Order: sequence, then structure tokens, then C-alpha cells
Amino acid sequence: SSTISKLSNTIKQSRKRALDNLFGYCLSNTWKYFLTLTFSPKYVDRDNEEEIIYTWKKFRQTLQYYDDNVKIFAVPERHPTSGQLHIHCLVGGDIDAAVVLAQTDFDQSGNCTKSIVVDVATKSAIASLTVNIASNNPAMIASLAEYGLTSSIDLCNAGAASGALKLMGLPVNDQVKGQSAVTYNITSQMKLLKEFVGTHTFTVTVTDEQGGATTKALVITIEGEQVGPVAVLKGLNIDERHTVTADLSIDVVVSATSGIKDFTVQIVSDVLTPDQLGTVGLCDVLNLVDPTASYSTVDPTFDASGIAESLTNFGFPTGDQVKNQTSVEFTITPFLSLLSFTGAGNHDFVMTITDNDGNTTVKTLMIKTVK
Repeated sequence: SSTISKLSNTIKQSRKRALDNLFGYCLSNTWKYFLTLTFSPKYVDRDNEEEIIYTWKKFRQTLQYYDDNVKIFAVPERHPTSGQLHIHCLVGGDIDAAVVLAQTDFDQSGNCTKSIVVDVATKSAIASLTVNIASNNPAMIASLAEYGLTSSIDLCNAGAASGALKLMGLPVNDQVKGQSAVTYNITSQMKLLKEFVGTHTFTVTVTDEQGGATTKALVITIEGEQVGPVAVLKGLNIDERHTVTADLSIDVVVSATSGIKDFTVQIVSDVLTPDQLGTVGLCDVLNLVDPTASYSTVDPTFDASGIAESLTNFGFPTGDQVKNQTSVEFTITPFLSLLSFTGAGNHDFVMTITDNDGNTTVKTLMIKTVK
């Protein structure tokens, strides 16, 4: 009797430890769905456990096919009357696992065919939800301002970024602050990210009203080969013409994966002539890698031997600041003051950038002055 009692206690303790381990595993992970799977007698012999297990494995493999990072926690159970198996399972994803998107994961319109959803849940109400954005592709960070965004945003108090985030269909401000759960479906935003090949990290810090805080990093890698240099403007669309005002700043970001081999800027203006450029030590074709190779299209006698200093004075990088660099950022805002004195007209800065692999990109920065 004593042996049977001890054995019974041991079984109870083992069962409790097993249940505690299962419960702890459930609580330590984030789940999206709770499923109860039963098997239709139309398709499965419910008295054949091997067939049931085979069908379950096929279902599990289907989930894993569509999401490599899916988490599945399954518990089989027998029906109390028939004794036939059914399965309870929790399904979720892990934000710590990197999301890798190949170009084939986008359709012909550029829409992502994989679903990317982030669920945030707290024990008490959310006080702040901060997202810090980093990338190994400088052009991606530079493009944020084009959409009214910055590299650090508190979604509980999004400020100037609120309008853009709402247009993207993302919850902000009162939709987040004070809530205990919020869902972000960022699948459609992958279309914006598609053109920026590289690894982009979104570090999310959630703080609740009790002072509890959790930080997780969502890492999204866009696969593909970035062919040729990329030139963008910080906070502005480089494909639009920008009118000079007192507070206009023009900051250029150029990236080239294999490094910059050659970088020229040709100034084509309605009113600013090569002769006028010559009065400030410049010409209309500027070579930023080798300033002495700069030249005037109208004056073959132009002496470019001292042009590097003039370029620096107007905000242009030169020489080793450009050559073989994978990323170059500079401002031409000082040059805008010169344009302001020329009168009304359009001014184009035709940038021709060649990388060390021989790929060439031509991008035109377009400026307008008014009287």
C-alpha cells in the first residue's frame, strides 16, 4: 500500500512538472491563433492513428512552407467518449527571427506576398511604444523624411509623423496609448522597402503604465543585388523640382555598394552661366573624385588647379572623401545663396556616378528660383 501511494505521488508530481513546463512554454512565447483540429471521416480514418498523425504532419509542413519562422505548440487529446484523437495547438511567429524577403516575394505591382504582422500586448496599458530604425543602406534612412518620418518614433505620441502613419493604415497616438493590445500589419509597407536592398532593423521598445518595459528587434532583410549607385535627398523627393526659399536645405546621400569610382556634376541653368560660375572659382562640369579634371563647356582655358577649395566652400566633398566610399552625404545649401542672386529660372545638377563595378547612375537634382 505504501509503495502504491509513493508511486501515485510520483506520477502526480511528474504530471505537475510536465504541465508546469508546458504552461511556462506557452506563457514565454507570443501566439496568434488557438486551434482545435478534428479530422473529418470523409477524408481520414479517425480510428487509424497513423493516418491521423500523417495528416497532422502534412498540415504542420504546410504552415512551415508559408512561414519558415512559424511556431507551433500542439497537444493531442483523446475524445472522452469515442477515444479518437484530436489536436489542440497554438500558432505564432517570433519577432526575434529575421524576416528575409527575396525579390520573388513581391508580385508584379511590387506588393509583398508574405504576410508580416506584429502583435504587441502588455499586462497593463501601453504608456509608450518607441520604434528606432537603422539600416545598412543609407538611402533607406535618407528616404524616411520623404514620408514625413524620422528614425525614432514614439507611436503613442507620433507628432508630425502621425499623418503619414495613419495614411499607411498603422495605429498611432490614442489608438496605441492606454491600450493593452495593438496589432501592426506592415505587409503593405514592404512595397516601400523593396527598393532598398539590405538589412533594416526596427527596434521596438514597449513600456506599460506600471513601468514594465520590453525591447525587441524586428529585422527585415531585402535580398537582391543593388545594381549601380543610388542618389537620394534627405527629406525631399529627388525626382521633384524644389523652389529655393529661406529655409530650404538640400542634403544629398549617395551610396554605392562597391565604392564610388567617378562622380561628376554638370550644372545646367537657365540663368547661371559658366562665366558666372567662373567668378566664384567654379565651372559647369565638376569632378568630385578628381577636381582638377573639372572643366568648362564654353571656356577651354579654364584652370581647374585650385577648384577643390571652391568646391569645399560650396559644400561639395572631393577626392578621398568621395573616391572608393560606399556612402557619401553632403549639403549644397551654401550653393543655393548663389542661385538666389541669379534671378528666376530652373537649375539642374546632373549627377553621374560610376561605381567600382562599372555601373553608372545618372540622377538630376532640380532646383527653381523665383523673383
